[in-house]
Amino acid sequence: MAVLLKTAVETQELVAVARTLQKLAIPYQGPYRTVRGRVVFLVEDQIVLDTELVELFSSGKLNPSGVSALLGRLRSGCDAQE
Repeated sequence: MAVLLKTAVETQELVAVARTLQKLAIPYQGPYRTVRGRVVFLVEDQIVLDTELVELFSSGKLNPSGVSALLGRLRSGCDAQE
């Protein structure tokens, strides 16, 4: 199965992250490259850095509960800034 990356950058880690998200049926969009060169995904209603997802993958926590915990932390950080 080929994974097309909208960033034109295909690293093993990003491919593994995208495949895992697909396999777990975790809805996402991306990866995308920002104008400043960051690679990001849109997971639910949050923009998630590729490094955050790769870290979850590397630590064996790229699963529904790990993603949910990450999204919760991101949301609480957003609420604190508003």
